[in-house]
Amino acid sequence: MSNPIAAQVRRAVQLSDGSINYEVSVRITDKGDLPFAELFVLTITDPLNPKADVLSRIAVPHDLRQETDSVYIKVVSTDMRTIYGDPFARVTNIDELTTVSRDRVRAVQQGKTEYLSSSVSMTYTTLTAASSAYTTFLQRLSTLVQDYRNYYNTFRTNIEKSYELPQGSVGTVDALTQAYRSARSARISAETARDALLSQQTTCQSLDAAAQEKIETLTRDVSFLEVARSLVYPMATSDARTFVLNATDPQSYQTLLVSKQTQLETARNALTVQLSECAAIAQQLANAEAVVIVAQRAEEAALRAVYAVCPTFDPTQV
Repeated sequence: MSNPIAAQVRRAVQLSDGSINYEVSVRITDKGDLPFAELFVLTITDPLNPKADVLSRIAVPHDLRQETDSVYIKVVSTDMRTIYGDPFARVTNIDELTTVSRDRVRAVQQGKTEYLSSSVSMTYTTLTAASSAYTTFLQRLSTLVQDYRNYYNTFRTNIEKSYELPQGSVGTVDALTQAYRSARSARISAETARDALLSQQTTCQSLDAAAQEKIETLTRDVSFLEVARSLVYPMATSDARTFVLNATDPQSYQTLLVSKQTQLETARNALTVQLSECAAIAQQLANAEAVVIVAQRAEEAALRAVYAVCPTFDPTQV
């Protein structure tokens, strides 16, 4: 095992206006046990101007696994991110990227948007950003070396490995099919859980609407009775006033008013509890939606992986 070597040059550059920028240059001087030294993915912004190329990302192990140009990654504008003023594309996955050219001229001739380079130079306006950049380069390159070794070691055997035949379902297609089947089951389970919460939310919202309607009706009743009582009281005889205000008489006006007021308070308390329950369901539903999205993406990735080795695969038959 031979470690790759990355040489760094960090320097301050004074511009014509007197301001100072900070330049970080990194060059892979020894590829070590990696297949080649071109570990930086550069995006071509102007085919006629190599100096306009921007660093897309540091390579990942899958970038290094082949040296042909049969498949090429494209960078979509919506995938771009900006870190300290520099555009970085997202890290690709195995389904999208098989190889990236190590020759810029060839990449331009083929209409590609990225190529691999063994060196890169970035300029920053602040020392803080430049310091963060040079340490990030080293961290990402170190991670790449370790990831590549792990990636390679899962494939290679120590001299040879013996298998007792026949082996059951050890083929690539079988393994990928099983992975797809598991991902599909996980997606279905996630959607089932999400749909159950959707049903609960619909029921809860319906109860909320009914409770709101009941409160509005009781509020109108209480308001009407209170106004009516205030009007009747000064006009009535003492006996009539006694009846109106007699809370001990189950037939009295006051008994009806107190009953409506109690019902209104009870309905308001019940609605508060109901709203709290609906809020909890809404949060659970949001979490379930997130799980569904992750499960759907995992299923899509698993299906693409099967198609990559078996274009005739029929997912409805597994």
